[in-house]
Amino acid sequence: SISIDDKSKRETLQHGGDWLARLKPDYDRKTGKDHSVQLIRQAIDSTGDYRLLFEQFVFDAIIGNSDRHQDNWAIKAIGPDRASRYRYELAEAFDNGSSLARELLDDKVEACLRDKSQFRAYIDRGKPHVRWEADGELQHLSHEELIWRQLKAFPELRPSLERIVTFDEPSMVRAIERVCQFSRIWTGEEDCPVISSAREEFLTRLVLERRDRLARLQHRPY
Repeated sequence: SISIDDKSKRETLQHGGDWLARLKPDYDRKTGKDHSVQLIRQAIDSTGDYRLLFEQFVFDAIIGNSDRHQDNWAIKAIGPDRASRYRYELAEAFDNGSSLARELLDDKVEACLRDKSQFRAYIDRGKPHVRWEADGELQHLSHEELIWRQLKAFPELRPSLERIVTFDEPSMVRAIERVCQFSRIWTGEEDCPVISSAREEFLTRLVLERRDRLARLQHRPY
């Protein structure tokens, strides 16, 4: 396993669930049913890091990550200093594996490549773990809709979306290509299945389509 906290810098990782439970003592960490944008913002407001967590949510929307639950994001507590004070920083994005159509078998991937309606429907079905609270109810929205709700409610987040969706497209395509080519070279290893050329094409189209959908949100009237 890889640690994302640095003991030499006196960093301690505190999972999101820890912060939410301080604010809501009856928070159910088993189901995470109260895992909402509003609760998260309230819980970590003192760190000033919600903008950075929103950027992780945008990243999730691009790769289709459905598993950013309360213990798959975290805050680093750094210190104490000489005055016994701590400062807090959002930890890097981790545990991003429930993404990039990992659950689709090759025949479904090929079907989505042939049929645009299946391709679009697959994207539409994707939902993040975090919810949106409205009128006292928690709504489980699509990635795209959850980002849109946040842009409307918190306009200060709009530059973050713009920055992320303007990533260098050729570099992204080359990164997918390299990983897929590596899988074909590193054959015979159980933990490294061969990624077909069809899946490589599908992943490229998937990431770009999700990116483009988010980019269009910038032009929707608020």
